Amino acid sequence: MAYDVGDLYQNARRTYQPATQYSFRSGRHELALMLADPTEDQIKTLSKCRAEVALYAEGDVVIFLYKFDGVFNWTELAFSYHLIASEERALPDDPTGLRRVVADRIDIVFVNEETQVVEGIRSNRFTHPFTVAIREALIAQAKTPWVGKAMWERQIRQIYAKNTNIHALLLDCVAQCTLQGLEVRW
Repeated sequence: MAYDVGDLYQNARRTYQPATQYSFRSGRHELALMLADPTEDQIKTLSKCRAEVALYAEGDVVIFLYKFDGVFNWTELAFSYHLIASEERALPDDPTGLRRVVADRIDIVFVNEETQVVEGIRSNRFTHPFTVAIREALIAQAKTPWVGKAMWERQIRQIYAKNTNIHALLLDCVAQCTLQGLEVRW
């Protein structure tokens, strides 16, 4: 789903769990950051700072990690294709034989937590190796029969029990990259 600054996020849906989320909906990568009463300076800082992402995949679990230098330390978000509304489900193209110049785009949407209004949008590109890794992980997850939310959450808890801190989780990531290119709207 594409947004513009000033739009209500997700058609004014008022509940978000988790508040910040990674998703692959309608064929697009999106990281939505819910911000408490964001200022223009905060949006500008988030829009321009160096950002990194990483990907952890194990079993039915895909975990998207992100970091914005000077603003957010490494933070992780679990994702499941099976939890996306059926009308928004789409798989990325198979990365087999993908030309080395192809790098998927991610839109980072800054949302005012109270009003649900989009305050800014930052669009970047993954690196090619990250694009391949995330496409493979999403396709593998979608092809795996859904185990149900309770079992999926149990698998997440097992991953966290094994990786007791974010740095341990980062060591086991299948891919990591600094986001490339930049287009900003606020």
